[in-house]
Amino acid sequence: MDNDMMAMIGQVLLEECPWLVARTFDPNDSLRGTLGLDSLALVNVLVSLEDRFDVRFDPDAVDLAQAFSTVGSLAASLAALRAS
Repeated sequence: MDNDMMAMIGQVLLEECPWLVARTFDPNDSLRGTLGLDSLALVNVLVSLEDRFDVRFDPDAVDLAQAFSTVGSLAASLAALRAS
């Protein structure tokens, strides 16, 4: 797992989710379960990541439920989008 990517995702999570106190994120952390993101928070994170990484999560090309299930799946999805 790319540590820089994880750090940038962590920064976005901390910016968009004020209830998450300064912490490190594990690739296995569930965005909805462990971290408590609701649908609005997930959309805010999605938009912030799209802006920061200059990518688009096209729902016709990316399984958003899978991509946004854990911090690790999000990092993998971002890496794939940046590579394409």
